[in-house]
Amino acid sequence: MCHRDRPGDTEGASVTVERRVLMIGLGTIARTHLAVLAELPDLVVVGGVDPAAPDLDLPVFRTLDDALRAEPAPDLVTVATPTATHVSLVREIVDRTGALVLSEKPLGVGAADIESIADVADRVRVAHHFAFSPEVEWALAHVRTAGWRRPTRVTSRFNDA
Repeated sequence: MCHRDRPGDTEGASVTVERRVLMIGLGTIARTHLAVLAELPDLVVVGGVDPAAPDLDLPVFRTLDDALRAEPAPDLVTVATPTATHVSLVREIVDRTGALVLSEKPLGVGAADIESIADVADRVRVAHHFAFSPEVEWALAHVRTAGWRRPTRVTSRFNDA
């Protein structure tokens, strides 16, 4: 994903192409996404959108309009906001940009929500942060330190509606 042949290269040489990421919502879940994205050398987080404007080491905008004025063509937009806002934000992002949209789970509150964006399903993905959560990272480090075999099953309990 980070390599493309440079137009005009006769030998097919590849160059690294940086993908620009815009984060919508900068709460706890988004910070997990940010930590994972920081480890990917071909991605750069160009900004975040959050009305609370938390103090982070990236440009933070209070509205999507402000963010898109500063970065009108992100390659990827992540949506980590309350569930009830996902579908409307996904629709707005798809309508206003050419970006791939990665929404936190669940994508919508019900089937009607999800059906309303079926026409853009090819540009939308749904993420589950659990694999990169601090609890899982802690458990994995503990397993490695103890010299145990890799887990084959994980039991998880949530209070998330």
